[in-house]
Amino acid sequence: MDLDTRLRFDNLVVGAGNRVAATAAQAVAVRPGAVHNPLFIHGATGLGKTHLLCAVAQLAATLQPQLAVEYLALYELVGQLLATASDVPSEDFWRPYERAGLLLVDDVQFVAGRRELQGELLELFERVQAAGGQVVMASDVPPAEIPDLDDRLSSLFSRGLVAEVTASAKEASILRAPKRPTGEFEDFLSEVTTVVQEQVESWQVRLREAIAYWNAEGYRTAVLERALTLGRAPDMAGLLATFSAAVEHLRDLERSVGGIDPAQRADPVFRDPERMAAAEDLAERALGGDAPPPGPDAAFTRAAFEMGTSNQLAAHMADAVIASPGVKCNPLLIHGAGGVGKTHLLNAIGNALLQAHDGRLVVACVPARQFIDEMHGAVQGGTIDRWRARYRAVDALLIDDVQFVDWTERAQEEFFLLFNDLVGAGKQVVVTSDQPSAAIPDLEARLSARFEGGLVVPIQAPDRALREKLFARFLAAAGYEFGAPLLALLGQQPMQSVRDIAGFVNRLAAAASAAGVPLDASLVRRELGALLPYAGMPHISQESEARDPAFMDPEKVVLDWPDVSARVIEEFR
Repeated sequence: MDLDTRLRFDNLVVGAGNRVAATAAQAVAVRPGAVHNPLFIHGATGLGKTHLLCAVAQLAATLQPQLAVEYLALYELVGQLLATASDVPSEDFWRPYERAGLLLVDDVQFVAGRRELQGELLELFERVQAAGGQVVMASDVPPAEIPDLDDRLSSLFSRGLVAEVTASAKEASILRAPKRPTGEFEDFLSEVTTVVQEQVESWQVRLREAIAYWNAEGYRTAVLERALTLGRAPDMAGLLATFSAAVEHLRDLERSVGGIDPAQRADPVFRDPERMAAAEDLAERALGGDAPPPGPDAAFTRAAFEMGTSNQLAAHMADAVIASPGVKCNPLLIHGAGGVGKTHLLNAIGNALLQAHDGRLVVACVPARQFIDEMHGAVQGGTIDRWRARYRAVDALLIDDVQFVDWTERAQEEFFLLFNDLVGAGKQVVVTSDQPSAAIPDLEARLSARFEGGLVVPIQAPDRALREKLFARFLAAAGYEFGAPLLALLGQQPMQSVRDIAGFVNRLAAAASAAGVPLDASLVRRELGALLPYAGMPHISQESEARDPAFMDPEKVVLDWPDVSARVIEEFR
């Protein structure tokens, strides 16, 4: 589907119902990848969500003509999958979207119940963001109301901004016909175009077209750009044929490496024909089993992991693992609901191990689904021995979200053998799950027993003190000043996860920016009233946090006594 060029910000009617979404969309268009990434816009049909997507594309393309913009309509994709009886599209289908600098995804609600498609989209979004690209999505319903939504996708949505378009913005899609230049100005533009066309050599035009095409495909074109500076025409046919052949070779290398380690497909050497030797060396090492597995995400550090009573046991056990890997708490199983910090703590363990040993350790930190997908790919490709050697060479194996794995008999057998080899060799194993191992469906008793043979620690929903710390951290990161009373008000709200807190801070920041008001207690109370229900939060009184009924007796809570003099009478009896 082509984007409608008539749908722009200058003909978008902004009202109370869409002001936050419109402000955030314009900020994204001006600085794609730098703010509100991803931006998730939701609202009923006909309220202007597609108008906002198109407006973002038009403004971003105007400000950055070289920006690769891609639009993906999920309702069309799901229709094609139903017609072909497929669960996911082919690998080649995703390739143009992976290289987008601005990825627009419409009708996200159609992913409901399609777990495999959700996994593919999660990988797509992460690759676009890792390359500095912006993701903007639209849906008829908020993430919390999409049935059977993968926790990891929900977590990704909450890292950016979730903005609602309500019925009061129903007139936001009024179109005004674009004006065409007329008279002397139109004649002037025509004359300028003619002069430019006469002055530019045809070979330069052809070369610029090739540069634009390969840039849009995500490849560096420095060699072609240098050819533009030549005083005379080069051998155009030979130059372009050689460049095309180099790109095809890079693609072949990228595919071969991706079959062993999907994470390495994002390596920039596969996008630069002038780094062919480095790409071939990387592929040779990967195919030979020398390339290490993916490591921890450097963004998650132990110092940035805030502690409270709800997670301090898990944090202390993580510190014990960092101090003595493979000796204490081996294996370590960390379990808790989605968004409470398991992934952060897992990656923080990996980063701390690397730092403590000056990078000499080989630390693998991978999502369980990717880990098992690699194993299945190795089985099908006849490279299972390389896969085994690759993971048996690590000093620490950190596996995230084991509950998402389709635990086939072969997968459990391979993981059981790897687990035994690593633990037996004194190498550290840490896994995370949203539930204790005994509750994971289809997990064999022997593997569950291995998980529980070390130490099993929970992470609970953030307690009040931890909520205040997290609100302080996220508000400071967003550049807002705050005092103890504001933190106390925010800390009263029993949010169930770190992602809920981050999402609410993003919501507050966007609301403050759109309304041009400070982020204060008044704004917080107003947004709490407008937000509920949000991300599964229960209704919350603005007066105080729910208290234990045992302490509501007027004989125990002095401040709640209607008559203070009764206390004096009681004391003298």
